[in-house]
Amino acid sequence: STAFGYTPLTSVTIPQNVKTIGEAAFECVSLTSLNFESFSNLERIESRAFYNNNLAGNLVLPESIKYIGKTAFFDNNLISVTFPSIATYFENQQDYLDNSFDSSVTINHNY
Repeated sequence: STAFGYTPLTSVTIPQNVKTIGEAAFECVSLTSLNFESFSNLERIESRAFYNNNLAGNLVLPESIKYIGKTAFFDNNLISVTFPSIATYFENQQDYLDNSFDSSVTINHNY
């Protein structure tokens, strides 16, 4: 897919009407900022969607998210990621955590 892959984007805000971010959509972009509009309807972030970017700090995923594919946020500089309480993407939780985010990322859940 790589819809915006390999482009010089540094910031992106995902509109509230987007339900899926496709595989490798923002792979190898220079993103330093990722935001989600209020009342987001985003349900799926596919594999490698934000692979190999410059995202740093803390990322809070929208409450609507239900699935995140393998290596979706791998190879970034994130410190922590907060998941919503309703997320249902843990088919194999350890495999998922090991393969979606760098090992240094702290995973938080909103329960």
